[in-house]
Amino acid sequence: TRPEPVSFPIQEAFAQVDYKFLPPPKEFTAVAVEKDLLDQIFNPQASQEEIEKALKKRRTKRRPARPKKAGAESGDGVQEVTFGDGSGTEHTLTDDEVNDVILASFGGLRSCILSELKSNPSFRGVTVKFFIRPTGTTGGVQIQGKHSGTSVGDCLTSRFRAMKFPEHGGFNRGVIYPLEVQ
Repeated sequence: TRPEPVSFPIQEAFAQVDYKFLPPPKEFTAVAVEKDLLDQIFNPQASQEEIEKALKKRRTKRRPARPKKAGAESGDGVQEVTFGDGSGTEHTLTDDEVNDVILASFGGLRSCILSELKSNPSFRGVTVKFFIRPTGTTGGVQIQGKHSGTSVGDCLTSRFRAMKFPEHGGFNRGVIYPLEVQ
């Protein structure tokens, strides 16, 4: 009693979607990580107050750079003009911004790492590989090495998938983030 389904050409299906599909990045760059800060955060003997103090120290030490506005004049009177890629923003995502978002989620990351340390005292950390879309969402989250598919790997993967980074211009940004334990 139902009519036979008619296949819908894939090009027409995606032509109706107002979304820019970008391929995963080919290059992944390692983010500069403050090893001393990670040592303090993932130290099993550290108290919550010590961790908060270390994070506060980092926040006060780091001063965000003021971005130049499009059309702003440089010191020699020459007017700079920046051109975007049509994504609505020309912002470039910095390592500090990536670190800020990841460290804002340190509680969930810490619970994953500490539960692994309880069962495996020789655990020394993992490296997480993912990319950040121009919308700020993450994709392609992978735990590299022998901890892929383990409980700590699955826990960290779910935490990184839930992160939301600032929107940025351009293409997907590939990130390699080492989570090392002392």
